[in-house]
Amino acid sequence: MFGMTLGPLSMFVMSLRRGFYVYQFRLFVYALFGLILLVLSSSFYFLILEGIAWFMTPCFLIITNDTFAYLVGYFFGRTPLISLSPKKTVEGFLGGAASTFVMSLAITWLIGQSQYMICPAT
Repeated sequence: MFGMTLGPLSMFVMSLRRGFYVYQFRLFVYALFGLILLVLSSSFYFLILEGIAWFMTPCFLIITNDTFAYLVGYFFGRTPLISLSPKKTVEGFLGGAASTFVMSLAITWLIGQSQYMICPAT
């Protein structure tokens, strides 16, 4: 395990070039956190019956809200929402809210189909 960490780290240090330190460290941190996120999220896969659905549902809803608010605001946005952020639009806000509501209904229906997410009658 130590060798698996030491090898890529030593390769990274040996590849550093003067003038590109910030760029190279940024790429290294992106790759490192991407791998950490991938490994941690895949380790949660086995905990699905112990409540991981209740962790992932808000994550999916936040991703849905951000994505659709951006897309609706980009394509249909005309009315500014707040002067603090000039690219935020009322249409994007409403599109994000509506898509989050629809996704929450879909996730609720999907979770309801699982026998593990429904309380027994006894």
